[in-house]
Amino acid sequence: MSQICQVYIELSRNTPLLIQLYFLYFGLPKIGIVLSSEMCAVVGLIFLGGSYMAESFRSGLEAISKTQYEFEESQLSWLFLVNTYDIIELLL
Repeated sequence: MSQICQVYIELSRNTPLLIQLYFLYFGLPKIGIVLSSEMCAVVGLIFLGGSYMAESFRSGLEAISKTQYEFEESQLSWLFLVNTYDIIELLL
């Protein structure tokens, strides 16, 4: 899953938006998928914006130091059902 995400982020961030929009508007009808111009614009912007947001979330989660994570883990040690998502939720 992480490799798929890396390919998505690298592909969408390293190609210009105009090229992505041209592909959506002129390339997809060649394979039988016809979208309106507005839909192509929306899909293209979502594709690009999603990759930038995913990269921002990834860098934010990597910025949490190990000591902060261990501190939250120790504070929640009295709970029996502590998982990684609960700890990250409290750190954020």
